[in-house]
Amino acid sequence: MAFWRLTMAGLLLFAVGYVHVYGAQEDVLDYQEPLTQFYQFVHDVDLEVEEWHIRVRDQRLLPFTSEDDFMHDLEQLFQLNKNWVQQDLDMTGTEWSALYTYEDDKRPVKEVVRIYMHPVSPESNERNRIISYQIQASDLITENDLNEIVEQRITELGLDTGEAYVQLRAIKEKERTNATNIQTQAYEWLEHLDAQAVEELVEEQFISLSAYQPEWGSGLMTGNEHMNVQIALRDVEGMGARTTVTIGTPIITTEY
Repeated sequence: MAFWRLTMAGLLLFAVGYVHVYGAQEDVLDYQEPLTQFYQFVHDVDLEVEEWHIRVRDQRLLPFTSEDDFMHDLEQLFQLNKNWVQQDLDMTGTEWSALYTYEDDKRPVKEVVRIYMHPVSPESNERNRIISYQIQASDLITENDLNEIVEQRITELGLDTGEAYVQLRAIKEKERTNATNIQTQAYEWLEHLDAQAVEELVEEQFISLSAYQPEWGSGLMTGNEHMNVQIALRDVEGMGARTTVTIGTPIITTEY
């Protein structure tokens, strides 16, 4: 339960834009290096991937004074691609939001864009606009296809100065673990990724490690330590016993 609370808090912070990333990325496409290593990693350790997630978040101040300004901004955002479908629009208070989805019949992916707008202060005409883009893909997608879609969305939505996050969820069948306990397995897999653990959370049949991989650059602070990757393993008993695996940079941002 502790890790569930931790990851849900991470998801909420990510969504509203309060996750502080130190050493801002030079390029939003820097996510591609850990993604490449993750693709190689799941092959090397024989994981069955269930989902890939990539998130791109952009935040900037804009001189918006009215709902009309917000509506015009939404029109501009999606003018290059008319296939986005608006699922929600909330302008009832001083904080506005919109939700759009996109499903590609030709590729095994689902895409979501959330736009948030909130005033800097009651006296200011400026507002913080946060765009959170997410793509969720099955194991059938190739790395090149995934990058192609994300690069296209970065261009269409003007996310070139944003921050990108990558995550995978996978399964290790129990008979393939050779009775290795998950704590040992988690540390071995971190070593495979050339990452050094800085914090751990251990519960019965569960472990989460926060770690730092120096080649991946930007990340977060936990205590006095830098971190830019999390790995979580949970043993699932019963018929079809298995270990579920979630890895994310710089944090895991979905409920595990």
